[in-house]
Amino acid sequence: MQIPNKQLKILSLFCLAVILVGCQPAAQSGPQTEAVGVTNVATATSWPVLTHTINTTPVDFQIVKKCVTYLPSSSANFMSTGSLLFEYHVSRNLMILEHASREPASLFDEIGFFQFSPYDGTMFWSNNNYDTSEFYAEFLTPEGERLSIALPRSLYFYGWLADGRIRLGVPKARRDNEKEDGSTVDEYYLLTPQTGELTYHSVNFPKRLSYYHDYVAYDPNNELVFMNNLVTAPGNAGIMSLGTEQFVWLTDHIIMGNRPEWKLDGSQAVYVAEGEIHSVARSGNSGTLTQFSLAIDEYYNISVQNPAFSPDGRYMRLKMYRDQNPENTFLYIYDTATNTVYDYCVKPVIDGSPNAWAWSPHSDQIAFVRADRTSILILNVLTGFAQSLVGSEGGIDSVNWVPWSMP
Repeated sequence: MQIPNKQLKILSLFCLAVILVGCQPAAQSGPQTEAVGVTNVATATSWPVLTHTINTTPVDFQIVKKCVTYLPSSSANFMSTGSLLFEYHVSRNLMILEHASREPASLFDEIGFFQFSPYDGTMFWSNNNYDTSEFYAEFLTPEGERLSIALPRSLYFYGWLADGRIRLGVPKARRDNEKEDGSTVDEYYLLTPQTGELTYHSVNFPKRLSYYHDYVAYDPNNELVFMNNLVTAPGNAGIMSLGTEQFVWLTDHIIMGNRPEWKLDGSQAVYVAEGEIHSVARSGNSGTLTQFSLAIDEYYNISVQNPAFSPDGRYMRLKMYRDQNPENTFLYIYDTATNTVYDYCVKPVIDGSPNAWAWSPHSDQIAFVRADRTSILILNVLTGFAQSLVGSEGGIDSVNWVPWSMP
């Protein structure tokens, strides 16, 4: 199958499965919860012949300029809720800016890799020190409780589940799990922070062109997995049931350089293929696939990457760049309720960084790191009003938005 010229525009590959090394905050550890043992979860042992696809339904849409109106820097913080968590580039300090505050405070010193739950804002990090036989997962709950949970081995962050559990992947070489027929086995643990309960899972994947974890996206209910670059005809991407290892949806799209994303409720997945944005319902062939092209008029030279839903599922954040230049990156928001793409006339984001964006818990605002890393811009997606916060000459690397304030 020949890859269309438009597909070659998609250049970057974001690897979100980061192995966590030496990520221990300077603060004193809280109460420890010993892991209660690992439960093995049996799965099917073979994968089926791929049999069906789904038709594409184009959607009419419009692109509307909603250029940003900047509020005075002296005005009150107009964050709608919760707190911003951000990291300084030089000191590696994790800072917190609470709702309605103008002055950030230090949360942790010299912390490494960390993640926040998109559901309740629980923080996760891990020591994963390869020089010791003891491994721990650390958590900070929205109530301020510190948890330290023993792990059976070094594991890396692989995503949150809607029920509060966390998926931890098993480090391995790219192809050391490949079987004779070219299929692979993916292994992971599910961890419950409050109890320390671990369950071990394995799933058989069909043969694929690439084994990077960026090409695999588990749904937040741990029932389905979206995978790219399937070798077996008729498709190159599909959604497979984890319980039965049967495909519920397949397509012949070539998906390169971007990772599919699920809605927080797991009802829909979104991805970019052949220069267009597609979404597919979890029911697969009984659902509808939405498609719209951005190659129109003055927007002909726009390339799209890594769309991601707002928490309520209405909006979709789009990272776009013009004229084949990844450094020329701009902010767009797609409103699925009105089929409108809003152009905010700003170039705000650190190029190539998926951690430079953060939706508000109410889905009404979005925060992002400015290109010069000196501040964070808060944008109201409906009104176009924006405000710069957290001025810093030390550089800001990432931003997260949690629904809680410090107890």
